[in-house]
Amino acid sequence: MNIVIVGNSVPLRVRPSVGEPFPILIEKQMSKKGLFVKCINQSQGATLISHGYRNIDNQIISHNPSVVILNYGINEACTRLLPKKLDDWLYIKSKTYLTINQFILAKCISLVRRILNLFRPFLIKSLKLGGWSTGPFFKRMLLIYINEIKKETNATCIILTIPNINDRVEKVLPGSKKRIKDFNQIIYDVAKLTNSLILEVNDLLPIDRVIPEGIHFSELGHKMIADELEKLIIKINN
Repeated sequence: MNIVIVGNSVPLRVRPSVGEPFPILIEKQMSKKGLFVKCINQSQGATLISHGYRNIDNQIISHNPSVVILNYGINEACTRLLPKKLDDWLYIKSKTYLTINQFILAKCISLVRRILNLFRPFLIKSLKLGGWSTGPFFKRMLLIYINEIKKETNATCIILTIPNINDRVEKVLPGSKKRIKDFNQIIYDVAKLTNSLILEVNDLLPIDRVIPEGIHFSELGHKMIADELEKLIIKINN
């Protein structure tokens, strides 16, 4: 059985960097029970669902999966100071230099980014900024994405809800907690419309041990997610 995981960096990173993420754990745990699955982790850091949809052929359809696990929403829901393309451009330019002029430009951009980050919470509140996606757009993309997956592969989709951020992240990105709540409701609505399964990651407690830095899961958190996904996958397989 092929299982494809798509989405942002949550299925990739363990915080602190000790242990293995849940896609690897699923393979190991199920193989011990004689259930051999191949987890193909196509997750990417800072990605959006619109990016995933554009790569649906290479990331999902080409692997002919029986199960697709979708983990989108945190990057779309959290409030942001800059548009995604500008934010990416500034980051790349601050890290890329081959000549003296490029080095000077990179250091200047790094300084600008640090200043913007310093005033980010104030500016987000004052300008009433949203995130990298609106709720309606996220809902439309998630519906299109899942319907296309089902049409082309007949796979069962499992959607992970967006983890509730802690107060530290909310302080840096004010307004994100409310947006995450709204986006999670969208996930539930789409799951119902598409007959997809839901894994409510916010039922994994205690939150300070499961999501220690506010967004990514700890070793314990990944183990708990792997356990719950294993139950769903076995149920699908039966």
